Amino acid sequence: MPCNTSGFGTVLPAAQAFERTEIRPLQARFCELNEWAGRLVVRFAPYKVLTEKGNSEGA
Repeated sequence: MPCNTSGFGTVLPAAQAFERTEIRPLQARFCELNEWAGRLVVRFAPYKVLTEKGNSEGA
């Protein structure tokens, strides 16, 4: 059994990395629909991670 069974560390840096490597590329690809359609058909709100206090932090 591993000695470190307390968890995976800080969630915020992992969420920020996920946003950079997964979410942004997908959003960029979906936004290409705007160019294809010739008008705004897809847009996204800024990515925010909810904290324990109920606040959000932009990633």
